[in-house]
Amino acid sequence: MFGTHWILAMAVKLLLADNNLLKEAQIFPRMEYVQLGSNATFFCKVKSSIYTSAHLSWMLTPNITAGVQDGCLNKTVRFITIQNISAASVEVVCKIPATDSYKDLHLDKIFFKTGNPPETPHNISCIYFHKRNLTCTWITGKNTRLPTHFTLLKIKLLDTSVMCRTNTNSCTFFYLDDGEQLDGEYEVQVEAENELGKVASPVISVNTYRLVKIDPPNSLGLQPFCTENPSFLLSWRRPTLVPDDLNVNCTVRYKQLQNVQWSYHHNLYMGNQEKMTYNVTGLEAFTDYTISMRCIGNDGQIFWSDWSEDITRRTLEQAPSHSVELWRVITLLNNTRLVHLMWKEKSHIKPSGITQGFVVQWHPEDEIFALQNKTTRENEMVLSLPNKAYILSVIYYNTAGSSPSATLKIPASNEKTQSLMYSAMVFMMNETVNVIWNVTDVRSKTFVVEWCILNPCSNISFQQVENSSEWSGDKGIFEPYTRYRISVYPILEGRVEAPITTYFYVEEAAPLHGPNTTVVNLEETEATIKWDPIRLEDANGFLTSFSVVYYSLNEHETVITVSSDVYKYTLQPLKPKTLYTAYVVASTRAGNTSGHRVHFTTPNHRSKA
Repeated sequence: MFGTHWILAMAVKLLLADNNLLKEAQIFPRMEYVQLGSNATFFCKVKSSIYTSAHLSWMLTPNITAGVQDGCLNKTVRFITIQNISAASVEVVCKIPATDSYKDLHLDKIFFKTGNPPETPHNISCIYFHKRNLTCTWITGKNTRLPTHFTLLKIKLLDTSVMCRTNTNSCTFFYLDDGEQLDGEYEVQVEAENELGKVASPVISVNTYRLVKIDPPNSLGLQPFCTENPSFLLSWRRPTLVPDDLNVNCTVRYKQLQNVQWSYHHNLYMGNQEKMTYNVTGLEAFTDYTISMRCIGNDGQIFWSDWSEDITRRTLEQAPSHSVELWRVITLLNNTRLVHLMWKEKSHIKPSGITQGFVVQWHPEDEIFALQNKTTRENEMVLSLPNKAYILSVIYYNTAGSSPSATLKIPASNEKTQSLMYSAMVFMMNETVNVIWNVTDVRSKTFVVEWCILNPCSNISFQQVENSSEWSGDKGIFEPYTRYRISVYPILEGRVEAPITTYFYVEEAAPLHGPNTTVVNLEETEATIKWDPIRLEDANGFLTSFSVVYYSLNEHETVITVSSDVYKYTLQPLKPKTLYTAYVVASTRAGNTSGHRVHFTTPNHRSKA
């Protein structure tokens, strides 16, 4: 039986102990690392005759209870077995448990980490950078959770091994100044080692001649080549630090500057030549291209060089291959016929150069010898022409040549145009304005769609349409709440025929203000309300109707709706000698706006007599 003397002895020893350990017992074995998922057994042996193994107990941090076995091996040794250890680290304490009289007495403790032994390195691959280094990489296997070291052994026949040590999956032997040679044939092996084990990969053979990776080619030059088709003359020099006896084969890649997809020309064999050129064809004129190259040995080597730095150049200009879109607007001013010519380069055709100017030519239809011309940098020109028929044409040019001619016929003033169309319809789809028209003459293949802001027609725009009876334009080019006139003109053999015209809004709203209203023809039992038309620029949409609203004191409003082309209405029957209020509401499909109120009093019929 333990008494007061034993408790005092323990307390004194606790005060004297280092790190709160009495050192009256010892845990063994003292392991720093344990394999993850394994079992571990520890023993605590008492050194004092004061107590036995029966007095001892264990404390685990973290607190592990599942799969733990605890017992006495003999009178002086107690054991604990921890099964299937999953914690990253564990602290094991051998102690005398607390009683009512004293706290836990920690006798000894150990701390260990868990992890796995290394797996055998595999998939070893090496790259030889001539006269620089030999670099090998490998797959290490799953994470051991412990510090693991790798040793790369380079074993040459009849020679000592050379080692390269690393904590990663790659190691490099450098070309040394003392004459150490890296080229040749030898064997390599990777060893992996941590506190729980050591393994070695199979030995593999290395032939640096096959594994050599050369530099990209040097001194790339790119010169636009003057041929019928756009091309570049590409020049380059043999890569540096290439084995002298290695034949070299190269690949060039190129793309338009803004593109993502590359095009390739392969098998540019240069052997042992120091310099080579190649004509890169299949390009577009006046276009920025990015080009780079890479090379490889042509004698069984498996590694390409890296790509060279990109270089960017622009191909030369070509003469334009398409004519402009040409249009005209004819007006009479003081008995003078003014022809306003407008043109633009086709938006769907990529420019083949920088336009230097436009040449406008005109002559009477039957008098070619009377040809006149004028050069301009603008996209329009106004000509004053007599009433006879004229032929007009426009070409544009760059440094490489001129475009085909765009031609229109201006009819004589007394000529009649043909009606080759019978309807046109405008409708909206998502973000576009769409126009569809119907044609009566199958020969009609070319059309011009013309639109402008109404009242008066201003900001005229146009678009040529080929081989189609529909057109769509981006809504963003049209202003909301603005009425547009849109006309479709068929062009037959260069002659502009009669158009089909309609009107549209890309977006409508309620009128900007209501009608200005007055009262006329006031009688005892009726009154006529008259209002002014809404100005086109104030309508904000197509007017659908007018509503006349009137009422007298203490009576409900009366509403009369009339069509949008009516501008007066007679109110009846009214009461004599009565005060009335009236106003008119203007409506579009998007809303309505009331005009100002007018007040009037009907006369008394007796006062009229």
